[in-house]
Amino acid sequence: MIEIKNLVEGDIKVNEDTKISGMLNGNAFVSSNKRLDVNGILNGDVYISPSAQVYIYGIVDGVIENRGGHLEVFGVVKKFILDKKGETEIHTNAIVSGKKY
Repeated sequence: MIEIKNLVEGDIKVNEDTKISGMLNGNAFVSSNKRLDVNGILNGDVYISPSAQVYIYGIVDGVIENRGGHLEVFGVVKKFILDKKGETEIHTNAIVSGKKY
C-alpha cells in the first residue's frame, strides 16, 4: 500500500492500494479491485468503481459515489453518499451530512 503523507493538489486515480494520511485537494477515482483508506483529509469527491474498497477514518469534504464497490465510514463525510449498487456501511459515531450515527 502506498501512503500519501503530505499535501497533494489535484485529482488522483487509485490504481494501487493507497492510504491518505495527509491532505488531498482534489477528487479520488478508485479503480476496481483497489483499496483507498482515508485517514487524513480529502477535499473533493470519491468515485468508487465496482469491486473497489474504500474506508473513511478521517474527513471527506465532498460527495462519495459508490458505483458497486464496498464503502465503510468510521469518520466524517461532510456532504452525502450516493450509493449505486454498492455496499455501504456507516459505523457508530460516524457523521454523514451532519448526522451522527
